Amino acid sequence: MIKKIKELIFGEDWLAKDIPIIKIILLGPAMPISSILGILFSIISLPFTIFGKKATNFVMRTMLTAQHAISLSWPYWLEEYFFDTFEIVDVFVGALFAYIAFYYSIKELVNENIDKYKL
Repeated sequence: MIKKIKELIFGEDWLAKDIPIIKIILLGPAMPISSILGILFSIISLPFTIFGKKATNFVMRTMLTAQHAISLSWPYWLEEYFFDTFEIVDVFVGALFAYIAFYYSIKELVNENIDKYKL
């Protein structure tokens, strides 16, 4: 039973972007957050281009993973903002929850971006 629940939540069979209701409810509001973070993380990762392609790929993959995890954690931020005190730690805790819950979806989004821009 626990194995089936684990496969349902963390399984590789489904991605969040493939389910229409999750795409509307979760990924819709995450898009503007992700766009803003994309600009910020691109500026942060720009100085690493002098270290070569391998270092640039590692930094970009890390930044894209952080970008998608933080943008997908918006429901946790909203809950903390309305029902508790909102602190910067909440952003990182929410990103960690999102990274664990949507690991394969985030991995797929990062790979799409890396392949799209041929990094």
